[in-house]
Amino acid sequence: MNTFLTSLTSLLQQVAAPAGLDVNALVEAGDARLAAQRPARLPSELADQILLLAAERMDDMIGLRAGDTWRPIDFGALGFAWLASYTLRSAFQRTARYARVLGDRTRFAVDDTAEGVKLSAECSSGNRVVAAILIDIAFSTLLSMCRQHGASDFRPVRVLLRRPEPADASPYRDLYLCPVMFGADEDALIISAAAADERRIIHHSELANTFDAMLIAQLAELDRNDLVARCKSEILDTLADGAPEAKHIAEQLHVSQRTLQRKLAERDTSFQGLVDETRRELALRLLDNPSHSVTEVTFLTGFSTPSAFARAFSRWTGLSPTDWRQRRTPRPVRPAASAQFR
Repeated sequence: MNTFLTSLTSLLQQVAAPAGLDVNALVEAGDARLAAQRPARLPSELADQILLLAAERMDDMIGLRAGDTWRPIDFGALGFAWLASYTLRSAFQRTARYARVLGDRTRFAVDDTAEGVKLSAECSSGNRVVAAILIDIAFSTLLSMCRQHGASDFRPVRVLLRRPEPADASPYRDLYLCPVMFGADEDALIISAAAADERRIIHHSELANTFDAMLIAQLAELDRNDLVARCKSEILDTLADGAPEAKHIAEQLHVSQRTLQRKLAERDTSFQGLVDETRRELALRLLDNPSHSVTEVTFLTGFSTPSAFARAFSRWTGLSPTDWRQRRTPRPVRPAASAQFR
């Protein structure tokens, strides 16, 4: 069953309130058990029903209001990891990597294009209206996050939307302050490479990495039957102590080493493949922060020597860690109004 994070009901309430809807009452009416307990996740169908009711009473552009009401706490660890990210690129990558913690309806991907860095979104709802609203909520919220924690006049290069162009498209153009293409083949935000890699004044890489560990654990909990997710979570926890051993990880997962290897093979991967993937993801995040020396990153990713790390990094990226960092050194940002975690 598709689900979403309970704390997102606060954002839904703000979006639906102008339509006179009490989201908490609708949630509890949709599942009587919620009157007695507040589980971590709720059925996505409840959110769909709430959005459809709000759209019927107002219009299907209600999602554009989400950017005015979002709070980091609504997004749990992902909201705070986003704020602590060193660049918008790393913030977008966290969105793509961990969005399923928020809900199953929308997935994201980050790609480099000729125009800049593209964050594309794919909504799994079978209802066209709901899908359009969910994309509007996601993009308006992301835009607000960029503006509140960077330049207030931040604008994308271009916005692509699958939804048909409304009779009055001015709310979209007033919000995004850039060309908006309706009836596109995908839903995507495109920002310039310079904006994506600009160092953010408000960032805290150590906190971001802490939240990453929490998010990986949450994904593993969501996928209790997904041995790959659980295995990656355990690998991440042990990297700083050196190269993880399959026997130790298997013991942590309460399976035999042979069972672990067999089940990973069934998923077209291997224990060493997961170690490599987890090391690569962590190394790229750590190198985004120049306060981490290459030697420090070496040991935090479980390598015994800088030369071993350099060989692995060259295999991953075709560059040495130093060359990769130099190519991605962000420009200093202009001062911006300070932001607060709410």
